[in-house]
Amino acid sequence: MHAVLNNQGVAVLPDFLVDHAIASGKLFSLLPHLSVPDYGIYLVHANERRLNRRMRLFSKEMKAAG
Repeated sequence: MHAVLNNQGVAVLPDFLVDHAIASGKLFSLLPHLSVPDYGIYLVHANERRLNRRMRLFSKEMKAAG
């Protein structure tokens, strides 16, 4: 995002990262009629290792959200 804010290029960034910059006029949407397709989020871990409690809870929440 720093490069885009410094006029060094364009980027496809999530709304939550750029909402404030767009609202303040630091950035603008170049191609507002185009959208990026949704993509998956994956949790990858070694099968032989058990997930710790935090990762199990994170995995459970991600499954529930999807």
